[in-house]
Amino acid sequence: MAQEAATGRVGHEETGGVADDLEASRHPLLDTVERFWSWLFLFLLIVVFSVFGHGFLDLFNFQSILANAASAMIMALGLTFVIIAGGIDLSVAYAMGLASVRMSQRSWNFGRSKADCYAIFRVDASP
Repeated sequence: MAQEAATGRVGHEETGGVADDLEASRHPLLDTVERFWSWLFLFLLIVVFSVFGHGFLDLFNFQSILANAASAMIMALGLTFVIIAGGIDLSVAYAMGLASVRMSQRSWNFGRSKADCYAIFRVDASP
């Protein structure tokens, strides 16, 4: 009884080891897919979009993605250290929203049109 409590296999003798037999009969490919399904799905998406999408693997496309995601990547990098230290900081979204509002106000003060300021606010405030 003490051994069952230590191993966490309470009632294992009554089942005759069925769980162990099922684990042993699993195909190794299934284990690989279970462990790396997200990477496999990403690879599948890249293959599909590179075949059917015009200019998907183009250098301009990668530059556009990096340029559009730069502010979010910088904030995510800073938040990574907070999470590694064991804390959580929800003020990142607040700071990003406040920065976009302030940038929009500054653009308005320097003579940009209302449509330009709204576009700056929408681009900077989107996650």
